[in-house]
Amino acid sequence: MVKAATSLDGRVAAADGTSRWITGPEARADAHGLRADSQAVVVGAGTALADRPALTVRDAEIIPSQQPLRVLLDASGRVPAEGPLFDTGESPTLVVTTERAPAPAVEGWRRTGAGVVVVPEAAGGVDLSAALAVLGDRGVLQALVEGGPTLHGAILDAGLAGRVVAYVAATVLGSRGMAAYGVAGPETIAEAARLRLLDVRRLGDDVRLDYEPPATEKRRPPHRLGKRRRPRRAERRR
Repeated sequence: MVKAATSLDGRVAAADGTSRWITGPEARADAHGLRADSQAVVVGAGTALADRPALTVRDAEIIPSQQPLRVLLDASGRVPAEGPLFDTGESPTLVVTTERAPAPAVEGWRRTGAGVVVVPEAAGGVDLSAALAVLGDRGVLQALVEGGPTLHGAILDAGLAGRVVAYVAATVLGSRGMAAYGVAGPETIAEAARLRLLDVRRLGDDVRLDYEPPATEKRRPPHRLGKRRRPRRAERRR
């Protein structure tokens, strides 16, 4: 499942790179509910460097008894082993990388208690199908991909998303803002893929749109994620 929070004109950050907060508190709480319903939350190296995210469930109505696995895709060892993402006492972290990552970077990740898995390289990054296969082998039924634009675009181009959840905020960031999906796009409108709208929800002044990418069943790889999760114990937030 791919999740993005965008402005009305499809931007995820302003001209200076700032992105907190595009959406309001109701939409952010709903997004934490998506995390709570997932067994893994996935980001790329660019997002990890820019936002230093924790990727934990905090503002959902129901907090899971076990935090989702935090997954960093970093093919070349760009992200240092520091910050909230590597506080493994709060939630487990897994780094999916390639043989291109320097040994000191790999050793640093492991010293924090994070798991490290090496997969083949593809298109200058980690092989996404291989990365999802690793998660599937670990019992992950739903992985929430939180970006950024490069990872979103790669997941969609590869046909690996079972659902796209777009939170659209009541603001416009303009042409200098960062586009939400890093895809080249079609040459003509006739070649543009059409997604199927599954649900629309109002969240304060924002809107949540749930879409299914086209031909999902035909494009589904052997280890595709995004199925409905198994029930698990949870406790209400106090």
